[in-house]
Amino acid sequence: MRDLIRYIKSVVKKQESEEPQEDEASEFSSGAMKLSWEASTGDFEVDFDIHDLGDDSVETLALLLYYLEKGDLNKFILKSLKYRTQEIDKEFYAKVLLHWASLDNQDMEPNQEEPIVGPSQVFSFQQR
Repeated sequence: MRDLIRYIKSVVKKQESEEPQEDEASEFSSGAMKLSWEASTGDFEVDFDIHDLGDDSVETLALLLYYLEKGDLNKFILKSLKYRTQEIDKEFYAKVLLHWASLDNQDMEPNQEEPIVGPSQVFSFQQR
């Protein structure tokens, strides 16, 4: 009986290993852009893997870069981040969003520093 169970297990394992593994390759074949970073140093790298050098590929990549710059791709990027982190660490996504929002708020705060050179020094006003 044990031999039969072992035999069945070995057959099942063999069938699983023979099944084609689902490839992580994307359905998009024209190219890919990858952003990699090292958290401890803050270093990052943007890398491209381009397979299609045709005019359509040029126009599409230019459009994507334009939308990326404008921020119009943020919702797609965040959906992907949420999907990829939900099984690993559910708090990671929330922490990223909070930190991103705090960085955005810092940019919106008015600069409270005193000017290095005052207007009276530039325009030779006499102070009384």
